[in-house]
Amino acid sequence: MTRLLAQVSLILALCFTTGDASADEADVLFSRASEAYRRGDFEAAADLFGRAHALAPSANKRFNEAQSRRRAGQPARAADCYRDALTLGLEGSNHDIAERKLADLEDDVGQVRILAPEGTEIEVAHLRGQAPLTRHLAAGHYHVTLTFPGRVRAQRRIVVEPGQITHLDVAVEPPPPTPVPSPALPPTSLGPQAITGITLMSLGGVGGIVASALGARFLGVLDDYEATDYVDTTLEDEALALRTATNVAFAAGAVLGAAGLIVFLTRPGEPTPAASIVLTPRGATLGARF
Repeated sequence: MTRLLAQVSLILALCFTTGDASADEADVLFSRASEAYRRGDFEAAADLFGRAHALAPSANKRFNEAQSRRRAGQPARAADCYRDALTLGLEGSNHDIAERKLADLEDDVGQVRILAPEGTEIEVAHLRGQAPLTRHLAAGHYHVTLTFPGRVRAQRRIVVEPGQITHLDVAVEPPPPTPVPSPALPPTSLGPQAITGITLMSLGGVGGIVASALGARFLGVLDDYEATDYVDTTLEDEALALRTATNVAFAAGAVLGAAGLIVFLTRPGEPTPAASIVLTPRGATLGARF
């Protein structure tokens, strides 16, 4: 029990020591700020008064910061400090001065009031804070960045006019939609059977080309044979040979092409067609049902 009481006493002592250290540092900053104010360095004084207030908040420190910022040419920030000092309970003649200076400044600067879900972080110009936020800004156009709980961000634009209050009410925005993946395309690679079918159809095409060439040659020789009144036996033999070769090339091309088509269409994964080839002395006939 004695040990527990000693530990508690040590913790309390550390807390008070930390508090005293912050107060001492705030006093040092306050003294430095006062010196800067007396020598006319109002911007430095405003910064030091603000740091002192952050360590040990008080209405007087905020009032002194407001006076410094006003004389440093920062009317919007001065107006915020005057209002904070009044909210913290500024008393005496300084209270009256703060009210009068705030009223004068609000004729030249505008105010912005931003409403958003609790916990939303707001950034606009020099301002950083959480919703709801009411602050003064110089007249002009501003970008407002809002970071909602869950880290969803949004951007808004506002226009601030002198002596006016600009209201911005922002609802939470839903997270961006999850992109839907595109459906997978079927594989485009061809199997061995498909390649065989294509090869046979190609050979059938070659056979057709050869048959066409032989047929054209046959017609030329036949014309020459007719010009001799059918008496030149050499031309007759050549015409007969060409006709036979044409028929053979055509039949071979047809058979190869048909066979290739059947092989290609009956590869795995394709519906099986009904097909037939009929060979006759006059040629070949292909029949198919798909």
